[in-house]
Amino acid sequence: MVSGARTTARPPRTRPAAPAPAAAPSPVRVHGPAGPWAGVRAALESGGRAVLHTLGADWPADGPPRHPTHRENREHPGHLEHLEHLEHPEHHTTAQQVVRHAAAAVLGLDPRSVELGHRIGGRPFLPGCDLEVSLSHTGDVIVVALSCGGRVGVDLEPLDRRTDVGLLSAQACTPGELRALAQLPPRPRKDALLRLWTLKEAYSKALGQGLRLDFTTFGFGSQGVGPPPDGGLFRHGDWVLATHTVLDGYVLSAAYQDTPYGTRPWSGPHPGGVDGGLTAAMEELLRR
Repeated sequence: MVSGARTTARPPRTRPAAPAPAAAPSPVRVHGPAGPWAGVRAALESGGRAVLHTLGADWPADGPPRHPTHRENREHPGHLEHLEHLEHPEHHTTAQQVVRHAAAAVLGLDPRSVELGHRIGGRPFLPGCDLEVSLSHTGDVIVVALSCGGRVGVDLEPLDRRTDVGLLSAQACTPGELRALAQLPPRPRKDALLRLWTLKEAYSKALGQGLRLDFTTFGFGSQGVGPPPDGGLFRHGDWVLATHTVLDGYVLSAAYQDTPYGTRPWSGPHPGGVDGGLTAAMEELLRR
């Protein structure tokens, strides 16, 4: 250093602040093809995410007339992975109807023109569009989650479901979660277990794994030992997870990938996008 040269003091380096948990949208009740869809659009525009729930009885049995594409007709072992509770063919049709209407409402399209495909592993997608989608169904209740860019998964269970708590705990919980659940009275323990199960299934669906992922190998919550309270949300790495109670008796859990693009406000469809089926196939080849 030259003697007498002036130097500028550098400010001390500081670690960047940890990001605050991004907001998780509140579930929107939709009463059929007519909506209302304003709440779904508003959630997507403000936070890049939306989740809705509806009753199958609110939807016409036949749905809008359309011809399924070859992608939708082909046999695929994972096609029903995200419709795991659909006991009857008409429920499958209704659930797909809800997805098409939800996508059409935010994309400004005719529901009959919306094509629904399935990626390798069964995760549903909208070809040519970067709007991510997930759905779940139990009984007559259908849930659909949407996300701009980041992956999304959703799951639903009735709180009065007849459950072998011991068996389900062994299939779903880490040792830490088992210890945390054991400290709860019987009814709160069952409710917490169902929230934990649906959170893990939503997260696994978003990853395209479904029930193939071993739920005992990863945990959520404080030090990985439990789910958040009803209506709470928290971070898990690059994910935002949340649980809600809907229709006074169902636990709805959603997992949102918290990517920079996925948190941007929705700005509408992107025409000319790459076909998601091709992208998924390339991803699968690269994993091998």
